[in-house]
Amino acid sequence: MQRQTTITENSMIWCGAGISIAEILTGTYLAPLGFTKRIAIIIIGHLIGCFLLFLAGIIGGQQCLSLMNAAKISFGQNGSKFFALLNVLQLIGWTGIMIYDGALAANGVWHLNQALWVILIGALIIGWLLVGVRHLYYLNLATISTLLILSGLLYAAIFTHHSTSSPTGTLSWAQGMELVIAMPLSWLPLISDYTSVAQRPVPTSGVSAVVYGLTSCWMVFIGLGAAILTHDINITTIILRAGLGIAGLFIIIFSTITTTFMDAYSAGVSSKTIFNKWSGTMAAIGATILGTISALIFPMDNFSNFL
Repeated sequence: MQRQTTITENSMIWCGAGISIAEILTGTYLAPLGFTKRIAIIIIGHLIGCFLLFLAGIIGGQQCLSLMNAAKISFGQNGSKFFALLNVLQLIGWTGIMIYDGALAANGVWHLNQALWVILIGALIIGWLLVGVRHLYYLNLATISTLLILSGLLYAAIFTHHSTSSPTGTLSWAQGMELVIAMPLSWLPLISDYTSVAQRPVPTSGVSAVVYGLTSCWMVFIGLGAAILTHDINITTIILRAGLGIAGLFIIIFSTITTTFMDAYSAGVSSKTIFNKWSGTMAAIGATILGTISALIFPMDNFSNFL
């Protein structure tokens, strides 16, 4: 019998999902809105999105099924395979985009070579996958603790500066709310992949949603403050203006790994809905390799809107 994951292990996984370049960039997009609207959108948007994330986690956790396997209840065997195939394809795409964005930002901080950064990040994600979601406790504990400390330094560096003006641009209340809600909703097809192997599915779903929501809010606030300070939405500029250097590079690389690992892992889980005899770990590694190759040869920015 395979070991089940604890609430603490799942909370660290979802804390890693919240510490993300994507969350920071979401915050930068909210900068043109007024102060009250920004705060309200961030809080209300996360409350709505994380509540739905919690419900999705319960579905998979109580049934001990990934969301794609749970889809068999409503759509049958072939229907669940169709949705699983779509999910695998979009997760491979997001794996490539996240690796590409992480490498681009890392190369902006330390001009090594973008292709080398892509390969390095892809290799580290594969390392995470080989350790396995049930045995990541100490690795995640060290990584997430360091990321939280460095994110705190980034937060302090940004909010000790003051700016009297906001970046120009137009963004409606509805557009801002959609951006924020989309962050937790993007994890909706994935959370059951983790709660389905949890010891206590319902509490784990609740803690995972809360931890992700709080961490995500924090990172969105960092992005918002950075945009107001720098009048820029470029993550490299934000890191350099904050004066973090190597610490900022660590944030970029390892936040990319902890986030993209979840996409690749879930691609492996969903692939087992299509081909039950496949190894989920090997399928996840295959998804990472395909994402890494895509980040090397394709203009990944062109695929973001489609995905």
